[in-house]
Amino acid sequence: MDTPAVRQVAAKVVHVSRLVESGLVTDNVRPVEIKAAYHQPCHLKIQPEPQSTAKVLAAVPGLRLTPLASHCCGMAGTWGLAAKNETLSRTIGSDLMGLIEASGADVAVTDCPTCEMQISHLGCRPVMHPVELLVRSVG
Repeated sequence: MDTPAVRQVAAKVVHVSRLVESGLVTDNVRPVEIKAAYHQPCHLKIQPEPQSTAKVLAAVPGLRLTPLASHCCGMAGTWGLAAKNETLSRTIGSDLMGLIEASGADVAVTDCPTCEMQISHLGCRPVMHPVELLVRSVG
């Protein structure tokens, strides 16, 4: 929708990683010894500063981050939850699963809860939200 009210709300919405990045203090952080594969959700790719999460995670000491050159996880919002779409959803997500596996990461990381559901369902690694990694670093 392109209405004045929608534009007004959209102008005030900020992704959490942009908020964290603006106030990130690296003086009192502790290392997080984790190897993580980061999947950037499709909706984040079109937001202002789409690399904000990768930049914030790169500042976490000890975190070995592999940003993945991934496309859609196959969930596509609620579309992937429909039984009639399961085969295609798995097919689309198989590329991402291969990238995560090839990364050798301990965990997969994504900002999107539906991507997290898909990665958890199709993959064999724990999945974390970027904020969970940040919490580990700042206590």
